[in-house]
Amino acid sequence: MIRLKKILNGWNALSNGSLGQKLPIRAFYISLISGLILACVIPPFQAPDEVNHFYKAWQISEGQFLTLKENQRVGGYIPHSVDSLAHYFSQYRFAPQPDISAQEILSALQLPLKPEVRSFRDYPNTGMYNPVGYLPQLLFMPVMIQLECPPLWILYAGRIGSVIVWSLSVWICLGWLPAYRVLFALLAFLPMSLFVHASVSADVVLNASAFILLALFLRKKQNPQTVTKIEAWALGGIGMVLASVKLVYAPLLLLLALLPVSVWGGSSRRWVVGSLILLMTLSLMLFWTRQSGAVYTPYEHYHPDYRNGLDLTPGAHMPQQLERLLQAPMEIVGVIWKSTVVNAPSYAISYIGRLGWNIVSLPIGFIILAWMMLAVGILERRENYPSFRWKDLTCMAGIFLSIWVLIILSQYLTWEQVGAERVMLLQGRYYIPLFPLLWVMLSALPIRIVKIPGYCVILWSWICIGVTLGTVMIWYYGG
Repeated sequence: MIRLKKILNGWNALSNGSLGQKLPIRAFYISLISGLILACVIPPFQAPDEVNHFYKAWQISEGQFLTLKENQRVGGYIPHSVDSLAHYFSQYRFAPQPDISAQEILSALQLPLKPEVRSFRDYPNTGMYNPVGYLPQLLFMPVMIQLECPPLWILYAGRIGSVIVWSLSVWICLGWLPAYRVLFALLAFLPMSLFVHASVSADVVLNASAFILLALFLRKKQNPQTVTKIEAWALGGIGMVLASVKLVYAPLLLLLALLPVSVWGGSSRRWVVGSLILLMTLSLMLFWTRQSGAVYTPYEHYHPDYRNGLDLTPGAHMPQQLERLLQAPMEIVGVIWKSTVVNAPSYAISYIGRLGWNIVSLPIGFIILAWMMLAVGILERRENYPSFRWKDLTCMAGIFLSIWVLIILSQYLTWEQVGAERVMLLQGRYYIPLFPLLWVMLSALPIRIVKIPGYCVILWSWICIGVTLGTVMIWYYGG
């Protein structure tokens, strides 16, 4: 009995000790180190849509912020060497046994850039993205392009920019969340998160913005100090990023309406700051919606010689699909319900981690264990966590459901044939910015589990990293 008491006292000491207090900075280093390793180990263009994100980031790095639309094609002029590199490694995207050799990658590192030899390259899906989603790539890619470095080195530079931005976001997020550090650390080191954030993708900026926004909301909810001018501008910037990178996540900004009036320094200041944030967000949203609409080209209208093999679905037509739904609004309910229920096993697995182009599966035992760890993180015993009223939880649930519906409808309008019954595929990475809101709501349940020590979080993060790295090595390099 005495020995058991000593064990429990030691457990609590570790939970509340210096290791837990240093979790934000330790998580930053772990995220940075593991991200850099994965950025080098993941073969070129094997992350979701990385090839098209890379083309878009290349254009922005050269000062071309708007996607070109010419001759019934959407994209931009890219050095032929970059296109050749992407074309070579694209053969491995859906291969059941890629068996890529290290020599192939080492040889590709020697491929010269030759920037003067260019060709038009199609990237219709990422062509509609806002340039702000590629800020991490601007850390290194423009300089390396000017120095005419080999294109594969430039790809790795873009990945390193993603890793740095995401790692800094993890540090900021955990630093603002003394009551939710364990939960958000668990989320940051899920295999899907590790994989996506070690690639060239606009999702890095999107996910970082969503995490920081939620962290700031919870911080102010827990300790309702008045929002400073810097914080107000930061909130406006985050709102603009969310609305411009992927509009469907913009409702997360409505969380700010749940903060006490005292946080805003009075009712009048609340309306002024809220109106400015809303105005900034709506202005950019409307501007970029018009820009995206100008380049949107469905499969049937795309140049017949170039449309096959692109990320375009024959029969998908956004305006026609929208018109059909407006004429039969009850079909929307069926589409949402079927897409949610039928796809549930898919996004339940891929949220933890289905790597590559959504075909590289992790061990099912690990996925179950990861969900169990996440459940413990949600129901962890913690001190000084924010108290949510039923009104708050109802509004948060409404925000969650609205984004859920918007994700389904956006995929349905963009990728499915007109009149399709449901969305055929909902990838787990779509929910990286959204599910933390659900986990925070569930954490309000009157159920508490023993507090998780900081060292357990760090140990679990290395397990996730090891499983992710091992899966990548086995799948792509044969062990």
